Amino acid sequence: MRHRPAALSAAMFVAAIGLAPAQSASAAQTVAWAPAASAAIHPGIQTYDTHGAQCTANFVYTDRSGAVYIGQASHCTSESGELSGSGCETASSPLGSEVDLGNNVKGTLAYSSWMAMQKAGDTNEDECLNNDFALVKIPASAVSTVNPSVPVFGGPTGVSTDPLQFGDPVMGIGNSTLRGGTEAPLQGASLSEGNNGWYPPRVPVAAGRAG
Repeated sequence: MRHRPAALSAAMFVAAIGLAPAQSASAAQTVAWAPAASAAIHPGIQTYDTHGAQCTANFVYTDRSGAVYIGQASHCTSESGELSGSGCETASSPLGSEVDLGNNVKGTLAYSSWMAMQKAGDTNEDECLNNDFALVKIPASAVSTVNPSVPVFGGPTGVSTDPLQFGDPVMGIGNSTLRGGTEAPLQGASLSEGNNGWYPPRVPVAAGRAG
C-alpha cells in the first residue's frame, strides 16, 4: 500500500498538456455523465495497479478530443514495494499498463510525471520528490459510469493559479482500507505553502487521502 501527498501543480500541468478538470473543460460538455448519486467512477475512488497496490483517485479530466481520465499519484504505479522517495529514480510500470478502477473497469496508464521526469533526465530535488501525478485513461465503454463531481463537496469548477494561504480551507474525500474501506470526507486548513510551492501542509493529515 502506498500513500504520500500528491504534489502536482495542477495549473502548470493542465496548461502544459491541454487537460482540465472535467467540469471546467469545454470538451466535457459533450460527455454524457452518469448521475452523481449512482456514478461508479468519480473523484475519491480506490484504484489498484497490477502489483496489488491501492491508491485514491483525485479529479476526473478530459482532453480536447473528449477522452476521459481520472488522476492519481505517480507512485501508485511504481514497481517497488516501498517508495524510494524520488520519482526521478523509482522504476514505474510503463504507459499502457492496466489500472483497476473497480466494478470490472480496467483503465490504462496514460501519463506519469515520474516517467516524464526520468525521460527528461530531471535532477531537480524539489521536482523529483514532489512532482507525483499520473493519469489513467477510462475506456470509452465505461465513460457512461463516470461523474466528475466531488462527492459531498461538489465541484471542481475551474483551475486556480493562486497559491493557498495560511488558514485557507482544504477539503477532500477518498476511499481507502486505511479508513476501513469507507468513503469519508475530510476538512482541514492550509498551514503554509510548503515544499517550495509543490503542495501545502494541511490539517488534518490522514492516510489514504486522495492521490
